[in-house]
Amino acid sequence: MKKNGLKDISIEKFREIFGKLGIENPDPDELRIYVKTFLFEKGIKTIQDIEKFTIREIGQFFKDEKVKLFFSLKGVTRSSFLKYELIKCGAEIGLEDKKYKINDARKYLNKNKITDFNSLINYGTVNEVRDLLGDNDACIEILNSLGLAYLGDFRKEHIKRFARKVGFTVPEQKEYSEEEVKNFILETLESEQVTDYYSFLLYGVKKFKKETFKKSNLPNNLYDAVNKYIKKISGKIIPLLEQKDLEKIGRKIGLVEILEEKQKQRFLELFNIYKLKDVNLCSSKIRKNTDLWKHTCTNYVMEKATGKRYSRYFNEDSLTNLRAYFGISEKDLTYLEK
Repeated sequence: MKKNGLKDISIEKFREIFGKLGIENPDPDELRIYVKTFLFEKGIKTIQDIEKFTIREIGQFFKDEKVKLFFSLKGVTRSSFLKYELIKCGAEIGLEDKKYKINDARKYLNKNKITDFNSLINYGTVNEVRDLLGDNDACIEILNSLGLAYLGDFRKEHIKRFARKVGFTVPEQKEYSEEEVKNFILETLESEQVTDYYSFLLYGVKKFKKETFKKSNLPNNLYDAVNKYIKKISGKIIPLLEQKDLEKIGRKIGLVEILEEKQKQRFLELFNIYKLKDVNLCSSKIRKNTDLWKHTCTNYVMEKATGKRYSRYFNEDSLTNLRAYFGISEKDLTYLEK
């Protein structure tokens, strides 16, 4: 028998030869199942897994007699073996071809207008992305291949790994230190005219979490870094913050708490004290002075003097209280009136 004619011999002919030699006739299905199990134990569960092994490593498989026999029946010997031969036999052995699952997953994603990593990560919350992928069998199988046995364990990191698996380019993301995050928060607040502790409290939690540091207003990795930092210093993620949490955050990020005397001094620089002694001064003049109310020192002083920090609450009683706060009595007004 010529060696190069081995692959032209049918399985039936092999059985006939085995019978004449007194060798037990191999069952093709049992042999195939054995080889599949053997490859699984070596870490080859899909056709794509074959690429992880070198020709030399795969050649070692032929030391197993049943593996050697299986490929011999295909006309393949160790000396003539090419990786292509194993790939070609993969489907018959029962190895999955992930390429088709990836194609199915990509088609499903395209139907949902997801064509790259950004459109996937921005589809919605982590749970919304999980539910999207969980509605497609191909996507589920890909997630399972990543070691995710239960969708309940789905995390943001799985989105990146899934994206790479289906061929999306995942951009390298900058890692931010806590100091960088804190400086970013301070610089952002400064651009909003928030430069001290009291002005931060006035800024308000609603604007902080729903506008300035809203997830959709920041790059994903930067938002994650800010959110992580805020949780560390306040105990809450950004969406769950309350007004009282700003007190702790303000002190942790180093906003200066300006003392009362300094706040009063700033106010007087804006609103000369002698105007307060003017008997003709009425509350409406102060209430309508919009430039005056733009400054946080005004809010601070008004809250201390009248109990209300905003212009809409300022009335004649507020003016009397404001004068008293600065030590201007009715006697002073009477004296000036003369």
